[in-house]
Amino acid sequence: MYKGIYVGLSGAVLRHQQVDIVAQNLANVSATGYKRDRMSFRSYMLSEDAAQPSTAIYPESKTMATLSRQETDFTAGEIFYTGNTLDVAIFGDAFFSILTPEGERYTRNGTFKLDSEGGLITSDGYQVLSESGPIVLSKTGQITINRNGKISVDGAAAESLKLVGLKNPVKQGASLFSGSPVKTDAEVKQGALEHSNVNAFREMIGLVEAMRVYETNQKVIQAFDALAGKAANDLARV
Repeated sequence: MYKGIYVGLSGAVLRHQQVDIVAQNLANVSATGYKRDRMSFRSYMLSEDAAQPSTAIYPESKTMATLSRQETDFTAGEIFYTGNTLDVAIFGDAFFSILTPEGERYTRNGTFKLDSEGGLITSDGYQVLSESGPIVLSKTGQITINRNGKISVDGAAAESLKLVGLKNPVKQGASLFSGSPVKTDAEVKQGALEHSNVNAFREMIGLVEAMRVYETNQKVIQAFDALAGKAANDLARV
């Protein structure tokens, strides 16, 4: 009887996690270059002589709902044109390399600007990198960026954006990633940015579904709890 409570509880815990993920996606629907997260579930039954230990949240149960995987959807977002000189969008499977206090990280957010010393930085203040280090440009002059990421000021070659592909990327916060950099043939477009790949309508549907399943699991827990209480009372009368 109590195993039924564990089954309902495992489902409720996972759906609560799903609600958190959907809420995070919705909060970043307007965040440039943001990649949505998603999770999937599986259920399984363990035999009495199962050799492998349970990975369920509550191992006492033999039939559980458990997290299959949580992953990031790297589908490209829609490109929109801003006309701003230091906005850069990526076409292809690549990331900009930036320098953070934790070391080199990677992002699809190409909202750049110049600091007081001419350093090219992100909207969060992180330095944008070339192959040789942080990019520093003249604060005067016309800045152009070609499709390969090469930067010129008034026609004179300056620096090049360090574009990399990522092997086994791991999200670090909302729009930063870590991973093993690999070569890429991606191109960039000056004066454009990449929208988040979050579809607000789809996420809202997912949120409603997750809440409904969460409520259903709560009712399952309550039903088994009431049944256990009734059984205990009936047994006391015997």
